[in-house]
Amino acid sequence: MMIGIVLILFLGLILFPLILGIYLFKRSRKLALTFLCIPLSLVLVAGSWYVYESNYQFVKSTNLSEVQYDDIRVGDSLQEAIQLYGSNYYTRVEQGMSIIGYVDRANKTFIEFWHYNDEIYEIRSNL
Repeated sequence: MMIGIVLILFLGLILFPLILGIYLFKRSRKLALTFLCIPLSLVLVAGSWYVYESNYQFVKSTNLSEVQYDDIRVGDSLQEAIQLYGSNYYTRVEQGMSIIGYVDRANKTFIEFWHYNDEIYEIRSNL
């Protein structure tokens, strides 16, 4: 039963407007483009809905004080991270924030500490 409904929707909302739009293209371009836009609109709506529903993971944490890597937490001093991980780090600036990062090429991992005024505001890692 479900396959029949899906087939009817596919034929009625996707395939039929495409065929009708191609058929009417020589006679009336405005009408043809109207029919051709129906499947495009449906695909855009369905794609947007999918992206919206699948991006819930962008919320990192609701309690940033609990984000922790090897006893380093958001809000800790940058010197604590340097003391724990060592002085062999790279620096960069992104979105106006200073970042220090450590790379472990053997294990293909990294950890970055976003900081301002010697306080860690964000920790990013692929661990």
